[in-house]
Amino acid sequence: MEHAHDVDILDDHRISIFDNGVQSAPDGPRPLAPHGDYVVKHNRLYVYDFATGKTDSPFEAAFSAQDIRTVTQGLATYMENGDLFVEETNYGRLLRMSPDGTVRWRYISTDTGGRRLERGWSRYIDPQTQGSAILAAANARCG
Repeated sequence: MEHAHDVDILDDHRISIFDNGVQSAPDGPRPLAPHGDYVVKHNRLYVYDFATGKTDSPFEAAFSAQDIRTVTQGLATYMENGDLFVEETNYGRLLRMSPDGTVRWRYISTDTGGRRLERGWSRYIDPQTQGSAILAAANARCG
């Protein structure tokens, strides 16, 4: 793992870990890469099982197919139904994927010129369990 972070507790014996898969090189190919860092292939989400000592990457094919490759930051959060919410920070993309890797929806943050805007610390607010928070935000008036 290279630049692994965003550890989430899944249950009493498993955790997930977001891995950027970054390598360093003097002349890295990515313009967003600080100091020449670049992503090898794509980011990954690992699940480590303390009971078995095994590590799995259940969304490997989905991360590859969607070319998820943020050089810095990034996060992934499992949802109760097994879906995964992913923030590709550097490229301003949010995705929700099903367990089989099907993209349920995606959002790409851009300015009026179509340039991607970086996202940071995004969270999914579930309308079923947090509907009142969504309603309060929708009705809020900034002054």
